[in-house]
Amino acid sequence: MVKDMENKMRQTLNEIYFRKIKDVLNHLRSAGDLKLANKQWQLAAELK
Repeated sequence: MVKDMENKMRQTLNEIYFRKIKDVLNHLRSAGDLKLANKQWQLAAELK
């Protein structure tokens, strides 16, 4: 019974941890994409 509870707790922590990591990475990727898009827009404006 104790082993089962331990396994459930570990599984829950892993799910929360990996979900949070995924959210953080997605946020960082979107911020990087935004910076790249702004640079491209500025370059296009300069070329005009």
